[in-house]
Amino acid sequence: PWEETNWENTRIILPDNAPRLWQDLFQEAPRHYESFIPVEEVFAPRPIFFLHGTCPESERGSGILLPVFSLPSEYGVGDLGEAAYQFADFLWHSKQKYWQVLPLNPTLKEKAYSPYSATSGFAGNTLLLSPDLLLAAGLLDEADLASLRVAESPKIDYEAVEIAKNRLFDKVYANFLQQNNRRLEEEYLIFIRQEAYWLEDYALYVVLKRHHHEKPWYEWSPAYRDRQEEALVTFRQAHGEALAREKILQFIFYRQWADLKAYCREREIRIFGDLPIYVNYDSADVWANPQYFSLNEEKQLTSVAGVPPDYFNENGQRWGMPLYRWDVLKRKSVRLVGGPYPQEF
Repeated sequence: PWEETNWENTRIILPDNAPRLWQDLFQEAPRHYESFIPVEEVFAPRPIFFLHGTCPESERGSGILLPVFSLPSEYGVGDLGEAAYQFADFLWHSKQKYWQVLPLNPTLKEKAYSPYSATSGFAGNTLLLSPDLLLAAGLLDEADLASLRVAESPKIDYEAVEIAKNRLFDKVYANFLQQNNRRLEEEYLIFIRQEAYWLEDYALYVVLKRHHHEKPWYEWSPAYRDRQEEALVTFRQAHGEALAREKILQFIFYRQWADLKAYCREREIRIFGDLPIYVNYDSADVWANPQYFSLNEEKQLTSVAGVPPDYFNENGQRWGMPLYRWDVLKRKSVRLVGGPYPQEF
């Protein structure tokens, strides 16, 4: 009979993050188990048991501020790959709840690659794309990754990373087009349709900026600076592949970011961080919608963001981003920032 079974030291080993409080559905009193459940104890009253584990909810929680670009990487800058997942596991095993990040939007060399001087409030920073995940997706090969690897350094050489990754992004684009993956193609078409409200202008801004040797949009030739429709139509027709390249890179960024966020959600880790409430003067958002920003008729700045003098800086700080025209925005009910944030944070 089951009462005479000698279970000796048989145990049910619990995972690190398993609940500590367990309720036997046949008994009223809950039981506390730290790392294992002794089988002999739960089988003592009857030959069957049902345990339901619960974690006491706490309003308090801890976490770590770690920008994605600061994650360890052999490719010169932190990315959305293996190290990000390992950090999520670290938070989970140490029973922390929060991962705070800095803005994930594209940056400029002229602004020291600051995440707070974004060229879009919606697009993702493709420098954060994981080469390892691109390899796993069949978009790069091992030789490509070897060309990206750099010596370990406490500092990020953003310019070198930007040059190296942009060179390989051409191959990523070509390989993406050659893949015969119907489901991926459908996801991409849905993405460009849903994100068209910002993606079209952002891709056009990036390619036009490259066409003008990386000059800011307000120094472009007047037809492009002022978004003359005929000039833009002609440019789109002549640079269709370059525009598609930028859209595909954004699609891949969104997928990598969504996968990482889903992984964190499974471990009940919440990601939060700053949004780029102000975007850079030289940005796709300001170029595409100058009427929403503090610019005059010549599209020159009339007022900029900053902070007044305080304990840290007796002269205050001049950030240089154009302020919003709240009167216009209020009438139009315009969506200011978005990108990967609302659906993923």
